[in-house]
Amino acid sequence: MTEQTEWPTRPPGRVAARFICINKKILDEAQVEVTLHPSTYGRDNVEWAPYTPAGVVRMVVNGPAGALFVEGGRYAVTFERAELSDLNLAVPTETVGTGEVRPGR
Repeated sequence: MTEQTEWPTRPPGRVAARFICINKKILDEAQVEVTLHPSTYGRDNVEWAPYTPAGVVRMVVNGPAGALFVEGGRYAVTFERAELSDLNLAVPTETVGTGEVRPGR
């Protein structure tokens, strides 16, 4: 029988997790695709596990940042909600059939 988890009354403002790189694929001289799964060693994911006990992160990394990732390497990840204005990035847009312009997907 598994132990009952006592859920907090509200989700945290951010969730820290530990991931392990399970695959690094070189796409070309400037891009690397990495796949990370949750680390289950010791107490790595104690804070994160009650909210999302499983997951996969897959991303393409450009330039020298790809050298940061090695298969078997463990990485700290923090998930925190951010509004687009907080990111200070240009928002891609798309035009729909009606001529309405909305944020791209």
